[in-house]
Amino acid sequence: MKRLIFLFAVFALIIGSETKAQTIEAGGYFGYMLSGPVRYIVGDALIMDNPAYGGFVHTRVARNVKFEMMYLRSDSRVRYSSLASGTDIYDMSTEYYHVGGMNLFGDHDRIKPFSSFSLGATRFHIKENLGYFDVWKFSIAPSVGVKIYLTERIGIQGQARLLMPLTFDGLGFWWSTSGGPQAAVSMTVPVWQGDFSGGVFIRL
Repeated sequence: MKRLIFLFAVFALIIGSETKAQTIEAGGYFGYMLSGPVRYIVGDALIMDNPAYGGFVHTRVARNVKFEMMYLRSDSRVRYSSLASGTDIYDMSTEYYHVGGMNLFGDHDRIKPFSSFSLGATRFHIKENLGYFDVWKFSIAPSVGVKIYLTERIGIQGQARLLMPLTFDGLGFWWSTSGGPQAAVSMTVPVWQGDFSGGVFIRL
């Protein structure tokens, strides 16, 4: 956690040193992460719902447009069931490391609804020393929410976010007489997760 806070602070200082015209907001939030089942050939895993927490840095890049750097973590448990070994429950953590963009709506100075889209990496970590390696996935996360500015420097933010780790299935290339060279990438979502959270931020 201390390393995360340090990285956010360094990021904010770097951006702030580049231009004074930019507005930087940094904050943290707490909420709840909803998860679901993961299907395997030899068994099924169920990631249990659990509280989540994280932090963010927002930098204004245009009027009503912000760049976002986000971290989100949930310490949960996973129940794995298979015909060979039965059912076991393990402690695990899920972490999202994302960057993206946020679009604010409306002309009201204090209340700003927003939509955002971010992408990055997701880490699934089994805490017991069972010989399992961490699983890393590319992931995307659309969200909607609202920022409420209580003062010029302090505000609160709430959001609902759809978290989608992605698994690469295949890549295809072909040539058509009408459209020329074309390509397609196939990806699936192994587990759907949702985040409902709120928190406080300050303008630096």
